[in-house]
Amino acid sequence: MFLNLLKLFSMKIHQIQLILFTLLISMSSFSQNDWHYLSGVDAEPNRYDDVYFIDSMHGWACGPESVIRTTDAGITWDTIARNMGYGRAIEFINDSVGFLGVVSGNKFYKTTDRGNTWIDITSSLASPTGYSGVCGMAHYKDTIIALGTWYFEAYIHISYDQGNTWSFIQFDTLASNLVDAYMFNSKHIIISGRSDDPMRDTTILETTDGGSTWNTVFRSYKPIQFAWKLQHVNNHLMVGSIENRSGLNDTSFIVKSYDNGHTWEMKMVVPFDIDMEGIGFLNDSIGFCGGWSPGMYKTTDGGNTWNYYNIGANLNRFFVLNENLAYASGQIIYKYYPKIYTNITESKPSFHDKPNYIKTIFPNPIKSGNILNIEYNINKATNVNLDLYSPEGKLIKSIVHDYVSEGMKNTSIELPFLSDGNYLIVLGTDANSHSIKLIIKN
Repeated sequence: MFLNLLKLFSMKIHQIQLILFTLLISMSSFSQNDWHYLSGVDAEPNRYDDVYFIDSMHGWACGPESVIRTTDAGITWDTIARNMGYGRAIEFINDSVGFLGVVSGNKFYKTTDRGNTWIDITSSLASPTGYSGVCGMAHYKDTIIALGTWYFEAYIHISYDQGNTWSFIQFDTLASNLVDAYMFNSKHIIISGRSDDPMRDTTILETTDGGSTWNTVFRSYKPIQFAWKLQHVNNHLMVGSIENRSGLNDTSFIVKSYDNGHTWEMKMVVPFDIDMEGIGFLNDSIGFCGGWSPGMYKTTDGGNTWNYYNIGANLNRFFVLNENLAYASGQIIYKYYPKIYTNITESKPSFHDKPNYIKTIFPNPIKSGNILNIEYNINKATNVNLDLYSPEGKLIKSIVHDYVSEGMKNTSIELPFLSDGNYLIVLGTDANSHSIKLIIKN
């Protein structure tokens, strides 16, 4: 009798274990860490360029049209500002005080009430050129830096008192343009951009004395590239994205530093150009990157190998709070988190191709000394750099360097004497870049 009861009890325990195991398998199939579209935010005409969170609930994002805010971890978003210029960078130093940098309109804004109101503080910046466009920002406690730009000079605005007063650092050498920054403290700062060499290649600079002196810690020596976005992952690892604007380099790269930015190495993502811009690592192994193209790429081995990931488009910034929670700004705002799946289907926004592009150049081929005509499209008023580069990727001539209104544009240039070969016409705008081959045949 006792043996029978014991046998029955063992069978029941086995059945309970089987049921629990089945439930765990079922739950794991419906809950996992992954990227998801946030349906509570409207798509931008181009994209949202930046996103910033001060905690898991409260965040802001900016783009060409607006500044938006969430107070419920991205479930809903409210538009809190419009018509302030092309918002490229947004940064908050606490839950009230934040800054908005724009790359059109020559404005710089500050809020002290979580973004309810924004004050134009451009006049307080100590820029001797009178220019204050901002591509990237970083802060440490009450110290904040705002730097720029992808299209103009290389400079840094720096404040040690939450943006009440500012000083200015001008780069006459080392860099021609600056894009992003990370601050370890008020002395140790890493900044990204491109060199002042005619090659205009990727460069990363470091200071350990608050900006009095700077050292070049990385150059790619590959033409017409930017070190675009920077991320500090943990107590030793930093990563950065490399944007290729030449059409010459048919490979997409990231850069990694294992010693907090003192030294760097390049790592290939894919053997073709994805117009790389955004990058975000969750830890030493798992990371994502993407650019002005559909989808993103994922690595699980620290960037040695990458696989295509069919979510997202036009990605510019990844903002990682921890290994299980991150956001990305692109065509809309995306969120990485463990989600319980239901029968509800997420709506996927359609992908929009590059809004600004060179339509045609003619004649092509062309002889030296002749007139080259260039037709290019601008979908929204923007800063424009239209340049002629050599077959080696060195800048020969700036054709257009101006703020250009919306519409189809025509310009022409009398070519100097050039040897036979394949040259490049490169269009750079606040939103995206595009290049086209020019054939010189004398």
